[in-house]
Amino acid sequence: MKSAWLNLRASRYFIGPYSDTPAFTILGPPPYYVLSEGCSPEELGRTIRLALEASTEEGTSGRENARLADERTSALARLARVKDGATFERGARLVNFDVRASGEILVTPSLGSVDIGSPLQGPNGFVSLAPQTLISAMRQ
Repeated sequence: MKSAWLNLRASRYFIGPYSDTPAFTILGPPPYYVLSEGCSPEELGRTIRLALEASTEEGTSGRENARLADERTSALARLARVKDGATFERGARLVNFDVRASGEILVTPSLGSVDIGSPLQGPNGFVSLAPQTLISAMRQ
């Protein structure tokens, strides 16, 4: 399944792919994208689409998964200019994107956040968008 993530941290969107491994899902390989929170919905949608397209399956397992996850989390922390992945995660709000077999994109905000940020913002952590905004932006 193609999947990607978006983290809103310090008024910037950090966006990238996930990779499926035989055991579980880890951060996909760079590049990771950074956009201003004030970017257009079209630019945000295009960037999410790029991350979804970069999502891959990796044949790694065990210690290799742990090593890759650590390397990629460290790369993301450096991109955000924080000391480590744990620091990045404490200040970020997460949204996941999964492409279903039907081609629909499932948007899942983090359960730990009520306000997941503009333009993906809504009560109780649910995504609230004008009709077709995200879908049309992602098709561009």
